[in-house]
Amino acid sequence: MSDPVQQSATPQQPPLSWKEVLRPLVHLLGIALVLNSINTYFYPYLFPGCQTPGIAATHCPASYGDYRDFVESLGSLRLANLILRFMALIGFALDFLAVFYLIYVVGLILRKSVRRRI
Repeated sequence: MSDPVQQSATPQQPPLSWKEVLRPLVHLLGIALVLNSINTYFYPYLFPGCQTPGIAATHCPASYGDYRDFVESLGSLRLANLILRFMALIGFALDFLAVFYLIYVVGLILRKSVRRRI
């Protein structure tokens, strides 16, 4: 029979705090917002051969090969984002959050680099 004192001596991990649960979600949503903004505003520079003649329709040249469907879906997402941004004004809030997240991440990186020097 095992000793109950030995069983209770094993260290137990404390429950996760709300900050530890929220931190990965903030980073995941922040990265998604930044990628969404990059897709919306820089799509013509990333994929210069693609055209968007109509609403939510993108035509890319065959030179994109296997990635053509993916690039066309990014173009459709871009147009939907532009409509959301300029007609509903919700997108401007999302852009603000994306910029705020980038500032937050840069601040974290700079604080860590200053701590390493000390």
